[in-house]
Parts: sequence; C-alpha cells; structure tokens
Amino acid sequence: MSNSYDVVVIGGGPGGYVAAIRAAQLGKKVACVEMYRHNGYGVENRPSLGGTCLNVGCIPSKVLLESSEHFDKKVLLESSEHFDKLSHLAHHGITIESASINIKKMIERKENISAQLTMGIEQLFKANNIDWIKGRGKLIAKDKVSVTDFDGNKTKLALLILMVMLQNTPRKMLF
Repeated sequence: MSNSYDVVVIGGGPGGYVAAIRAAQLGKKVACVEMYRHNGYGVENRPSLGGTCLNVGCIPSKVLLESSEHFDKKVLLESSEHFDKLSHLAHHGITIESASINIKKMIERKENISAQLTMGIEQLFKANNIDWIKGRGKLIAKDKVSVTDFDGNKTKLALLILMVMLQNTPRKMLF
C-alpha cells in the first residue's frame, strides 16, 4: 500500500464510504480512514466500516424495532385463527406457540444484518481499489494526514484532497 493518495476520506460512515466509492469511480486513488471498532453481541473490537449508523445506530435499532412490531402483531392476533400466517416470524426471534420474545435471537439477527451490511462495504472498497486504513486520522498539514492505528503506530498519508466525514455533528477544525 502506497502512502500517497488523490483523496483521503476520514470517516467510514454513510457519508464517508459513499464519498470514497464515488471518488474511486471517478478514477482517483482513494484511502478511507476509519477508527470504529464494533463491540456487539459475540463480537469484540472488530474494525468495521459503516460508522455508528450501520453498527449501533440507525440500522440495528430499526431491525430491533421491526422484530418488536412483529411481536406486537403476534400478540394482537394471538386469539385469532391466523397462527399459520405468522410462521415467518421465527427468524425474528418470535415464537408462535405463545407470545414470547427470544432476546438472544433478536440480537443475533440484528448483529448478522449489521455484519452483512458492513462486510458489503468492505467488498465495495475492494472492488473499487480503496485502501481502508484502520485507525484515527488527524490532519497535520494541508496535504498530510497522520493515522494512529489501534496499537498506537503512526502512519503519514500524503493527499491532494481531504474529505472529513465525521458523524452528523459539527466539528471544530484545528487549523
């Protein structure tokens, strides 16, 4: 991996990974710096693209909400004759025999969906020849970024264009 890029994107969330992919599609040599480490159910410290949204925010909460809504439908229909129409709910962690929730199965489903999406981004990075640099990026000059990896090792990246895509809250620039 060379340390010189046309575009360096700091942040691998929804804004960052889309920007990195588009820059690569436009023929630029791209690196994306992402520091997120997923600590989900059964997973510890796995570096992950997708940021908060795909790992612990938007997507996982919507997956759990969907399963909960299916449970709510099940409770409402429990006294009716519609049990056969609800058999697809088992993969959501909802059993049909009685109204109950299998939290472990719901969490496993949420984690599997997040993992599928984040691994999909990794595949898109590979397909578009984007270097994923795992660590925290810091602008140290107008054309240089320093990246500190998870072990504390530092690497410097030379760049022509910097894109900073950090969550959805404003950040104070340090220059």
